[in-house]
Amino acid sequence: YTGGGCPHILAEPMRTNLLTYSEDFSNAIWTKNGSSVTPNATTSPDGTINADKLVEDTSTGGHQIQSITSASNSTIYTTSVFVKYAGREWIRFTDAQSSNRIHFNTLTGVFGTISGTVIDYNSTALEDGWYKLSFTTTSVATAYTPRIALAEADNDVSYTGDGVSGVYIWGAQLELGSYPTSYIPTDGGTVTRNQDIFTRDGIGSLIGQTEGTVFVDVDFDTLSGLNMFLSIRPNSSNKIEMYRDGNLIYGDIVSSSSFTFIKTGVTVGRYKIALSYSSGSNAMYINGDLISNNSTSFAFTSTLNDLYVNSRGGTSFIEQSKYYNIQLYKTALTPTQLIALTS
Repeated sequence: YTGGGCPHILAEPMRTNLLTYSEDFSNAIWTKNGSSVTPNATTSPDGTINADKLVEDTSTGGHQIQSITSASNSTIYTTSVFVKYAGREWIRFTDAQSSNRIHFNTLTGVFGTISGTVIDYNSTALEDGWYKLSFTTTSVATAYTPRIALAEADNDVSYTGDGVSGVYIWGAQLELGSYPTSYIPTDGGTVTRNQDIFTRDGIGSLIGQTEGTVFVDVDFDTLSGLNMFLSIRPNSSNKIEMYRDGNLIYGDIVSSSSFTFIKTGVTVGRYKIALSYSSGSNAMYINGDLISNNSTSFAFTSTLNDLYVNSRGGTSFIEQSKYYNIQLYKTALTPTQLIALTS
C-alpha cells in the first residue's frame, strides 16, 4: 500500500534472472576491462553492506564490467541494475553484443544519449542516492552481454582513468520480457520466481448478482497462449470471465443462459475492456467502441462470490500483462458511461 495513495498489489509473471551472480561482481563471470571491483563497499538498497564498487584504473580506454549470458537471437530482453554515484558521474549501460545502449548520470539522475534500437528505458530514484536503472532491447545473437561502463562524459567511450573514481553497483538482472520486474537475487545459478496469483473469496456482496459491470485496463506484451484477465465465479456453471486467446479478446457470461462477446484483430498493446450485464441487456465495450451487445435473458443459479486475477478458478495461465485498473460495479452502466470508462 502506498502511503496516502491508492492501494496497489504487486502481481508479477514468472521471470528468471539469467545472471548467475547478481550481487558478487568480483566473481569471474563478470569480466573486468580497465577496471576492478571492491566487494562490499557500501550499503545496498536492501540495507546491508553488500554493494560493490566498480573502480576505473589509470589506463586510457574503456573502463567496464560485463557478463556473457546465453540468449535467444531476435528476442526481447530487459536488463536492470542498481547504481549509485562513487566519484564517476556517467555510466554507459548496454548489451555488448549490439550497439544498443543508454547513458545515465548517477549523480543527477538524468539520462543522456540513447543509441541503437532501445525499446524502453527507465530509472527509479531510491533512498540514499541509489537508482534502479533498466533498459529493454532485442538480442542480436545467441549471447546477451550486459555491460556497465564508466564514462567521463555523456556518450564517452574512452578516457584516462584516475584509479579511484567509479560507481556503486548491486542487484543486476537479465530477464526475458519487455519490462523489468522486481529484483530476483542469485548466487551461483539462475533463479526463477513463479507467477503471482491472487484471489478474493467470499465477496458476493461486492459483485452484482443480477446486473453489473466488470472493467479491466490491461496492457499485454504477447499474443501467445491464453491470457486470463478476470474470472468471477463460484463454479464453472456460474461465472463471468474476460480473457485473451491468440488475437481475440473474449467476454463470457455462463449462467442459466450463456453467451460470449468476441473482439477480433487484437494486437499487442493496451486495452480498456468493460462487460456490462443485466438480464435482457448485455454489452462489451473496448477502447471506447461497442464490440457487441445482445438481449439474452439469464439468471445466475449460484452466488458469484470469488474473484480471480491471472487465473481461472485457481488454474493459472500465461500472464504477460500489466494491469492499470480493475473495477467492479453492481449496476449495468449506460452506453454513455461505458464509452467514457473505456475511452
